[in-house]
Amino acid sequence: MNYRVLKKNPSYVGRYYDSIADLLLNFCFLLTFWYITDISIIFMLIAFFGIQLQGTLYNYYYVILRNSVQGDSTSRVFENTKPKAFNGESQSRVNLFYKDL
Repeated sequence: MNYRVLKKNPSYVGRYYDSIADLLLNFCFLLTFWYITDISIIFMLIAFFGIQLQGTLYNYYYVILRNSVQGDSTSRVFENTKPKAFNGESQSRVNLFYKDL
């Protein structure tokens, strides 16, 4: 679990790393199931893309809900500007992950 979550201290960099970790974990989890069963790898890939799509849709609506009740502000539906780093994280690292905005 992310250290900042344990401390209830949000982080833009942590949010980025969390997304990458979710992607890798889902892939490895399904790859393991594929390896120990007799199913086609095509079914595993379909399941992987389905889980990723479900997570994306869930996150989209969850972000809208959080923002409507002034909850965690590390996620926004439309991100078109670089966010200002929170206390304890480097603005240069945030800029690195948001360089295309």
